[in-house]
Amino acid sequence: MLSSPRPKLLSSPQASSIRQLDQKAEPTVRDLTLLPVKIPDLTAKHHNSPEAKRIALDPAPTIKPEPINHPTSLDLANSPFAMSDGLNEARAMRVMEIMNDFRTLQIHINSLITRSEANPPDQESYYLDGYVVLRQCAAESQAVLAGHFNPGNLGLQAGNIPETEVQKASLQRIILDASTRRFQAHKIYLRGSAATRWVQLRTQLLRGEKPGSKHANGLRTIDQRLRQELSEITDDHVYRDLRNADQRKGYWLDEDPVLERMLGWIRMQR
Repeated sequence: MLSSPRPKLLSSPQASSIRQLDQKAEPTVRDLTLLPVKIPDLTAKHHNSPEAKRIALDPAPTIKPEPINHPTSLDLANSPFAMSDGLNEARAMRVMEIMNDFRTLQIHINSLITRSEANPPDQESYYLDGYVVLRQCAAESQAVLAGHFNPGNLGLQAGNIPETEVQKASLQRIILDASTRRFQAHKIYLRGSAATRWVQLRTQLLRGEKPGSKHANGLRTIDQRLRQELSEITDDHVYRDLRNADQRKGYWLDEDPVLERMLGWIRMQR
């Protein structure tokens, strides 16, 4: 059975395109999702070789190819092939991992806020806690998505600076910005999920009826549960939730920003 070749490293043009982000006029987070940072094609070498073409024609119904696992940021950080300090490849991969999480969170948030049950059934319900939270989540999600990426001062001194050092500083700043947006999106998602459960519990309790005295105790319990869940969604909880998930996936986290750095970055962007 053919063995998988080692993943190709990012070429200099690919890395240079990342560096050019800080030269754009206020790119938004949508620009970050278009970064030319791709998972290396682990099969291209074999597919294009004469040997692979010959093997592909041979009948082998009982042989199943082994699954190919794409390299993670940790794999690239430990790779013997390196640029600069050996971590620019890992930094670029880390950007992609974080932005993939961010896109997934945006999809889930959109699913919560666009479903029909997210809208209050009548005017009297408009200012109830759960519906207020869902409207807040919709507004906050759009704000995070539309926010401009402002790299600011990369901390590089004037002079003849190696390209790899500029890439390093640019990637570190993108990791900070992307991590902060992911943090904000995850907090929005957790709050939106709690509010959606509140809506569903109310629906189950009322069964199409108008709220009345017979529902008072049940509605009060549901409201208290929502307030309790929201109080537990602290910045520290959101940060640890994401950190634990990254560790389970085996990602390289050496340069991920700590909570205080992300909160400071949020304040700077306002």
